[in-house]
Amino acid sequence: MNVSELEHQWTALWERLAKRCCKAEAFDLKAVQRGGKRLRKAYASRGRHYHTQAHLSALFVLWQQHHHALRDPDTVALAIWYHDAVYQSLRKDNEKRSAQWAQRDLSAWGLAAEKIKTVVKMIEVTAHHHQVPEPVNHDLLWFLDFDLNILSAPPETYSRYVEQVRKEYRWVPEALYRQGRVKVLKTMLAADFIYHTPTFRQQKERQARENVRKEIAYWNHLYA
Repeated sequence: MNVSELEHQWTALWERLAKRCCKAEAFDLKAVQRGGKRLRKAYASRGRHYHTQAHLSALFVLWQQHHHALRDPDTVALAIWYHDAVYQSLRKDNEKRSAQWAQRDLSAWGLAAEKIKTVVKMIEVTAHHHQVPEPVNHDLLWFLDFDLNILSAPPETYSRYVEQVRKEYRWVPEALYRQGRVKVLKTMLAADFIYHTPTFRQQKERQARENVRKEIAYWNHLYA
């Protein structure tokens, strides 16, 4: 999905939302179009190597593939758009700030309050993918699995992902980065499952665990 396709995705999403979920007096199509442009610019900003428009596009491919399984596809689409709107590797509040960005935009454009609340919660949960709040939101589980789909990628693609994330943290000394990265990866493996939905577990869990184990071995070998 290229830039023009992302633009079309945004426009089509808001055409649907404007009809069903927005207050007519608050909805401003030109403001929404500017908002989409700001988001695309954010994902193309300097310093991003993995959390880019390509990542956004990959999630929308999954969204399209599993559209039938989602109870509220458009709310999931909004969460995808905003979940990495703010991404600065020097900060620890990217998810919170991305959620705040979504809150501001969606409120200004008259989206229903309940939908905004759901989008904000989805984005905030990406700070800790395995700490799913109760009551469990069916669509949240799919959204989290979309976001971690890269873990189950073919080995060559996964290796590029590892390199891209390292570039985003290039300011971190190698030994410290290795220590932090291995800790995160081991936490993933310690969980009963990496993925939340039965579909992803059946199709992707084994490959994801194999990739994660190999990355841990790579870092440990590098600093043996």
